[in-house]
Amino acid sequence: MRSFGMLRQKGLFLGMLAAFAMASVGCGKIEVPMTLALDSSASSISLTLEPAGLPLGTTEMEGGVETLMTMDIGLIELLFHLPFSGIIEVTDLLFGGTSINILGTPTGTLCTVVDESAPGGGTVLVDIWDGLISFDMQLGTNILPTNPAILALIPDGFSFALDFADTAELSLADLLGLAFGNADGGLSVEQQFSDVIEVEILGSPLMIGIDGNITMNTANEFPGGVLLDECDAFLAGP
Repeated sequence: MRSFGMLRQKGLFLGMLAAFAMASVGCGKIEVPMTLALDSSASSISLTLEPAGLPLGTTEMEGGVETLMTMDIGLIELLFHLPFSGIIEVTDLLFGGTSINILGTPTGTLCTVVDESAPGGGTVLVDIWDGLISFDMQLGTNILPTNPAILALIPDGFSFALDFADTAELSLADLLGLAFGNADGGLSVEQQFSDVIEVEILGSPLMIGIDGNITMNTANEFPGGVLLDECDAFLAGP
């Protein structure tokens, strides 16, 4: 049985959250910006040339994703201890990856950006009472090589969608940390993936196998790094 002190503490936290919602986008809604930083030690993508399975290399990655989580907080949810539902909007994304070889030529730093034609997003369900968050989110990405010789072959890069669907622990204090700008380590998201995509090179399709793991943790600010600096310079143009 939950103690009176625990219930009282949750009541105080919920009062703060409700006050934040009232001062945010309107009655019953709360907007929570969320920065997810890649865990570089646990994030990499390996590419192969299919169907032969010829290894092209493994790119080690750094970077992050900016999202906006908008949730509905209604009186019914508060009174009956029901989860809050919401949506996730992807507002920015940048990954920098170490070079691999394609057709015997190094790609240069691989810069992954938002696919403007399909940026992604998703839904979220936050259960404060049990300390859980369930999300179903897709990141629409476009991977660009920085070596001009490879970029000339793949001027539009190649698109790849990352799907995240999981349930993780998220306490009310963690949620308030996100809302009030103290997000470090409040939420961790991990996804393994394996897919084959078609990349057009000089008008001919090339089948590329993509296998990897992405781990991201909430952070107070977008991460930095040498690879990201190189991508910023590349995307800025001459």
